[in-house]
Amino acid sequence: LIVFLVMALFGSLQIGLLDPICIMYRTVATAFSPSIDLAVEEVGRSLEMRGLPSTWVRGLSFSPGAKEMRIFTGAWFIGAVILTLVGMNVVIPRFFCRVLCPLGALLGFFSRFSLWRIDRDLTRCTDCNLCLTHCEGAADPQGALRKSECFVCFNCIDDCPEEALSYRFMPRSNLQPIDGKLFGRPVISQVGEVERRGPDISRRRVLLASVVGILGYPFLRLSAAVNDRNFHEKTIRPPGSVEESEFLERCIKCDQCINVCPTNVLQPATLAEGGIEALWTPVMRMSIGFCQLNCTLCSEVCPTGAIQKISIEKKLGVGPFADTGPISVGTAFINRSRCLPWSMETPCVVCEEVCPVSPKA
Repeated sequence: LIVFLVMALFGSLQIGLLDPICIMYRTVATAFSPSIDLAVEEVGRSLEMRGLPSTWVRGLSFSPGAKEMRIFTGAWFIGAVILTLVGMNVVIPRFFCRVLCPLGALLGFFSRFSLWRIDRDLTRCTDCNLCLTHCEGAADPQGALRKSECFVCFNCIDDCPEEALSYRFMPRSNLQPIDGKLFGRPVISQVGEVERRGPDISRRRVLLASVVGILGYPFLRLSAAVNDRNFHEKTIRPPGSVEESEFLERCIKCDQCINVCPTNVLQPATLAEGGIEALWTPVMRMSIGFCQLNCTLCSEVCPTGAIQKISIEKKLGVGPFADTGPISVGTAFINRSRCLPWSMETPCVVCEEVCPVSPKA
């Protein structure tokens, strides 16, 4: 969390790599939805071969009406990441929430200032540990409570046979028994601490994480992949995108724009196109699809303004935007070694015929 926060202060927003909401959207958009579409297509085809209606099955598709199956660059890796995170729960319960989630770390930090918490009565607790049976987190209600891990599910309160646990407002912490008694009653529990005040983070670890975050910014931003002098020619952003350096500061890699793209032209960027800083950000891959002229869906779903909301008129440069002209996302170049008129001296005007702008580019 400290590394990401320090990098964000310098303008490198990488929180989307581990943000749970971004991971969910990205995984559903690029890995799960194509897999479900493939299953729907196979079931629909099987029903049609048997003469049965398949409309109800095809309606379950994430891309109904699409002529071809959607494909995404690096979908296998994105899917492998989520499967690894889920599988690690077998080794460490709630692995992602407890080890990697930056949101969980932030909430855990602020939980140390919570006014309400689970309180354990040392004069009633018999150290039976039954409260651990259905604990949703790793809060350790049987000992020194970890407030940063507590979900406040109250399962421990329900499971305690001695009614030693309760949810109280600002209970007194770590009281010292006098002659083995608290408030005139004998102390039964052998574990004297009832609350762990904060995370076990030393100043050295905080300093080290801050240094890593400070150094991480120039390491990523000075990468040739995101530098103007070595900008990758295939890093073509969606229409309405802000300037590249600002785009990297705003984009959280949620890939919602990729999910709504009807032509599959938007793809998650790879390391080759933009390094780690641009990883999984949206790029247009014309070999897979094309950008529809009358579509601005990607600009409508962007939550951070990395892709500015634009109208059809502004995109096409018509009406009140006639003077500024259409939005340009890139420039087409002719590969003379593959162009028929140039390489084979064969007449061909297909590119001119399909060019939608006027006058012809």
